[in-house]
Amino acid sequence: MTDDGPSVGEDIRKEIKQRGRITFARYMELALYAPGKGYYSGSASGFSGTDYITSPLAHPVFGALLGRQLYQIWSIMGTPDQFLIVEPGAGNGTLACDVLNYIERAIPLFYENITYIAIDCTPSPFELSNHHENLEYLRSYGLPSFGGEGCIISNELIDAYPVHRFKVDHGKLIESYVHMNSKEDFVEIFDEPSTDLLSQRLQELGIPFRDDLKGEINLHIDDWAKNVSSCLDSGVAITIDYGDLAANLYQRPNGTLQTYYLQTDGGSPFSLPGKRDITAHVDFSSMIRCGAYDGLKYEGLIGQGAFLRNLGWKQFFETVAGMNIGRRELMANQIGMRHLVDQVHLGGLKVLVQSKNLEIGDQLLGFEEGNGSTDRGEVKPVGVPIMDDHHVSYLGTGYPVGQDDDWSYQRFL
Repeated sequence: MTDDGPSVGEDIRKEIKQRGRITFARYMELALYAPGKGYYSGSASGFSGTDYITSPLAHPVFGALLGRQLYQIWSIMGTPDQFLIVEPGAGNGTLACDVLNYIERAIPLFYENITYIAIDCTPSPFELSNHHENLEYLRSYGLPSFGGEGCIISNELIDAYPVHRFKVDHGKLIESYVHMNSKEDFVEIFDEPSTDLLSQRLQELGIPFRDDLKGEINLHIDDWAKNVSSCLDSGVAITIDYGDLAANLYQRPNGTLQTYYLQTDGGSPFSLPGKRDITAHVDFSSMIRCGAYDGLKYEGLIGQGAFLRNLGWKQFFETVAGMNIGRRELMANQIGMRHLVDQVHLGGLKVLVQSKNLEIGDQLLGFEEGNGSTDRGEVKPVGVPIMDDHHVSYLGTGYPVGQDDDWSYQRFL
């Protein structure tokens, strides 16, 4: 029997014995989110950066540049007295604090009008957030309806939703299921799809059923669009994640499913459930289509590297290079900042912007090439941050400490 951690593997085996084979989506749901045992809800949670590095952990300039974009959105909306920033999947609060730290120093008038709501299934990160009175932490899986005006930010959240795996064999779509062999090891089998929604999704996207087609389908995107649309009365949704448009996404011969364990490819998703992260690239075509159906207007899709450069990454990099800090600290900061825009690292993520009840036009700085130095309320980069203990060290001084606890479990499917 596979050594698969405290008990999440046994929970999955128990369900298979009771129900028979389960869809890969259900397996992924349990492996990641089983209460107190899954990867994101148990002691093996990767929020600390021990298995993968997200942009907020790479360098605080990520939050600072997002702060610049948020400031412009606030200005476009007419500088409302209360501007909500809602971040589902906020993890340990690093991004929330980096955004607020920068805005407090660089744009204090904007800071006074912000209420930042960080949402996650983990306990409140008080050690990060207690000096920001306008930062609230909501322990929840869902995305509540707050009303008001503002912006919803999600960073590497959608790629962790459970996905259905499929392939096409002799022109027929078949789905991945998880079962057990005589040794109670998990095995993958393919059979008739569990729902017609899989073929319907591909047909809506115009993806032909060719025999080399293999990939993943995230049916949770439909609910996500509804939740985002109902969250605020008006504003912007910024979704940052690995993914592509469907026409490109479904050209990959083996799909996009990936596992992570200790900063490397984690191997089979059926090994060590609950201890490995499991992700699949986001279908941004479905994000755009479902969003439009629920009242979210498509404003643009761009690579993260270009998005951050347009917001003034080069200015920030040059400012840090001129700081009076030690050589090792400077090197660590420069590596982290480069990773944010490098296409083979975090710069390869995509940034999707959608709006609700708001006319933006072609104004967004993140989409305006070469305009990162434009004066939109800041004469020059002010309060450019450098890494602290909450960010990943690239020079061997360790990782920030994550938190774990049980949470109110909700099924995806």
